[in-house]
Amino acid sequence: MSYEEIFDFYIAIYSVVAASIGCFSGFKNDTFRPWIPAFVTYGVGAIVIYFKYFDELFRLVGNLIFLVALLWIILIVFKEYFQLKKDVGNLGSGLKIVAIGFIFLLYLNPSEILLLIVRIGLLVLEITCIIMLFRIYQIKRTLTHAFLVLILIGAFIETFTVYLNSLALPTMRELNFIANFVFITLIVGTAFVAYVEQRLVLSERQYREAFNRAEFYKDLFVHDINNILQNISISSDLLVMEGDNVDLPKKKDLLNIIKEQVQRGGKLVTSIRKLSQIEEGQVSTRPIEVCTILKKVIARIKNLNQEKEVEIQLDCPYQELMIQGNELLIDVFENILLNAIKHNKNRRVEIQVILSKDQQCIKFQFQDNGIGISDARKRDIFQRSYSNQSRTKGLGLGLSLVKKIIRSYSGDIWVEDRVAGDPIQGSNFIVRIPEMKS
Repeated sequence: MSYEEIFDFYIAIYSVVAASIGCFSGFKNDTFRPWIPAFVTYGVGAIVIYFKYFDELFRLVGNLIFLVALLWIILIVFKEYFQLKKDVGNLGSGLKIVAIGFIFLLYLNPSEILLLIVRIGLLVLEITCIIMLFRIYQIKRTLTHAFLVLILIGAFIETFTVYLNSLALPTMRELNFIANFVFITLIVGTAFVAYVEQRLVLSERQYREAFNRAEFYKDLFVHDINNILQNISISSDLLVMEGDNVDLPKKKDLLNIIKEQVQRGGKLVTSIRKLSQIEEGQVSTRPIEVCTILKKVIARIKNLNQEKEVEIQLDCPYQELMIQGNELLIDVFENILLNAIKHNKNRRVEIQVILSKDQQCIKFQFQDNGIGISDARKRDIFQRSYSNQSRTKGLGLGLSLVKKIIRSYSGDIWVEDRVAGDPIQGSNFIVRIPEMKS
């Protein structure tokens, strides 16, 4: 076995290893993923071209496979560049240059035209791709794109040394070996960089989300817990100041205020815990029947609000409606119904719950005769950072929890006017959750 044959064998093995590492990294990195077909093709080409020592046909087939890999890379770079730049005018200029070059080549010896077109065309395309990828790097500023530029530079040098080697210039064979080795090493290096960078991006995103979540919980506790403690403090101070002089009804009222604030604090902690569980993906789902749950929630809400005249009508024309959910669906129904009662100034609170099928989903409509919600606030009330001093104050955390739960079921929630175009006639909270076929 000759020196060249041994070296080509190691190059083939190294190419396959590099292609495998590149594919693995491509599955982990979004930027690197479109390059996977090129790595697979390159690895196959490296194996095929080694068999040139047994039959020269393998050299031709291997080079054609390499050409496919290179053309795929060129296509990826062109696509990303023009998607980023939105500038098809540059593409027209490039085609004009290629056309002029092709006309010039027609004056050459016809037997040499094809090979020369391929070699010069590849070199021109590689240079163009290097420039494009460098401009992409200048915009995105990712380390992965910087190393991809190096890969293309390595590919250009390898292609150029292959051309020089075909001219039988001295030491060009050795230079081509070195260029080939450097190119493969760049693939391995870029794969590792892409993998590490993707891990860093994910870690940064998780850290940012955790930080924002912690800030939200902190702000929530600073505002709501202070408010709760202040109410408890005022009530207890009145009890101490009045002493034995306070009459029994007033004492009961003050004690009820303290009890309500304690319950409010407990509910706040429970809501935050549930929000955290949903955000961290700790809540599982199972098949549940929604009509039964809704009936139980309505009965419970009526029982809790006996001091008010509350009328809740359920319109459910189906015997059974199944979704993929969990016990948190109770929180959804309770929050919507309790908000409809809490923010209703009428002597008689009227709520109509209508269930229907909408395409592949179950549609819930909670229509009330309350104060309504202005168009400007319809989106904001579902934002967990929402805070204002309007008449809809107090909806923030409850409805942010509701939206999180519904989204975990692949559903959605929004609010409309009960009477279109007239917010003061009441609200219509609409929930859509995919139906599970039994």
